[in-house]
Amino acid sequence: MKKLLMMAILLLATISVVNVAVAQPPHAKAWGKRAKHDFKHGRYYYYPKHNVYYSPAAHRYWYPRNGVWVSANVLPRTMVVYNQPSYVVYRDIDNDIWRDNRVHYQRYYQPVPVERRRYVRPGVSVDVHARF
Repeated sequence: MKKLLMMAILLLATISVVNVAVAQPPHAKAWGKRAKHDFKHGRYYYYPKHNVYYSPAAHRYWYPRNGVWVSANVLPRTMVVYNQPSYVVYRDIDNDIWRDNRVHYQRYYQPVPVERRRYVRPGVSVDVHARF
């Protein structure tokens, strides 16, 4: 009986020491669930072609309209970001990601090169049998 009691006390002491040793102090770098929660709210996707931000945590888009940044659940039909290149940007201070827009635009925007077209003389490729 004494051996069983001593084993139980030893087991409880070991479990309490392990729990204290595994716990992180509050100033330690976050890993796991706390890290996902902390960085989830500061992560945005930036689409430089349309100058649009998307927050996966809030499920909202931010885009400029008439000089003012607008927040919406759905983008206008003229802005299609599906299959467009995107970049992950972070803002940990607050949720106003558009405050860093000048930096993001300069860093990630790449204008599409314009194709050089051959000059075609007018009237040469006209179909004579076309009905008007």
